[in-house]
Amino acid sequence: LVEHPEEAIVKEIKMYASQGYRVLTMAASKKIHEDNLKGNPEILGFILIQDVLRDKIEDIVEYFYQQDVKIFKDDSTNTWHHYTVAAIAQKAGIVGEAVDMSNVEDIEEVLYRYSIFGRVTPEQKRDMVIALKKQGHTVAMTGDGVNDVMALKEADCSIAMGSGSDATKNIASIVLLESQFEAMPHILRQGRCIINNIQRTASLFLVKTMFSLGLTLLTLSVLSHYPFKPIQLTLISALATGIPSFILTLEPDDRPVSQDFLLHVFSRALPGASCVIFSVIGVVILSAFVPVSNEQLSTMCTYLAGFNALCVLISVCEPMTKIRRILVCIMITAFLIAVSCFPTVFYLESLSSIEWTYVICNGVVIPFYLKFAGNFMKKIHEYIQVNKS
Repeated sequence: LVEHPEEAIVKEIKMYASQGYRVLTMAASKKIHEDNLKGNPEILGFILIQDVLRDKIEDIVEYFYQQDVKIFKDDSTNTWHHYTVAAIAQKAGIVGEAVDMSNVEDIEEVLYRYSIFGRVTPEQKRDMVIALKKQGHTVAMTGDGVNDVMALKEADCSIAMGSGSDATKNIASIVLLESQFEAMPHILRQGRCIINNIQRTASLFLVKTMFSLGLTLLTLSVLSHYPFKPIQLTLISALATGIPSFILTLEPDDRPVSQDFLLHVFSRALPGASCVIFSVIGVVILSAFVPVSNEQLSTMCTYLAGFNALCVLISVCEPMTKIRRILVCIMITAFLIAVSCFPTVFYLESLSSIEWTYVICNGVVIPFYLKFAGNFMKKIHEYIQVNKS
């Protein structure tokens, strides 16, 4: 409203703004024109408004930085200077330089250089989210006003404050009912725990699904009968998949989530499934040279598939923790007890010396094959990641 502000007054306003205050100027004028308020009114004083930081915000921001989470702070009110936003952000522990977005055109360029943004329009917020997603980031957006709606809709995870507008809460993925921002670290930990545990246990389930599909196709085309009896698969599934999955799903695991969920799962499951199929094919080839009954063939396949499944369980549990070591030991012990003490329950027949020799030799090869195939799948995974980047 002041056409020719005094330099001292402008300097004082900037001083307060740099301390994090939002500065309003109170002025008086004897002449006011309805069509034009600009002039040279008398400056009476300043009204300083200070944002109140949320409880424990410094600890929350520090936690996110420790978790290698990038934090951007913006202010979409067009009247506030970017250095006011910077002062508030730095009090909260957010590091980085600030920029005035009112004259910015290249969004992607400023995202590389700055972390604090002032005078951001709703469209620019949306474009910032889109640019971050293009760079390969998973973007979470928090907001409480209508001007945040476009960016919240574009974000991978939108978080609205309970005190915010109805429009914001209606389109958000998560609503903090009491605007308790201190819940954010807990939300991150729980999300990581769920995804990591699903990723680990999904590999165990896929091993059985994939080798069952492969053996079904072999039975329809080559084999005279399916190499397993249902009770034998029940034993393998319970000890190497069902019970371990139940325990591992409840285990806390807040490590950063790896990208390419399905590729990661298949890279663990495919070696185990292919190993079972090759082992069964080996037993079938042996039966062409050595007299092997159908019951003995199922017994050999059960031993090899069970040992293979336990080896996959060990690889999935790495890196080992106390709970995982106990789990693996119990599952191995239970499998040995089942096949040695209850052979009739699982339709296991006694084997000849030649058959035992084959089972032992094949069993020795299984860990080496799983390691080799696992490294091969890991290289494919890395190759795909490099090509994506």
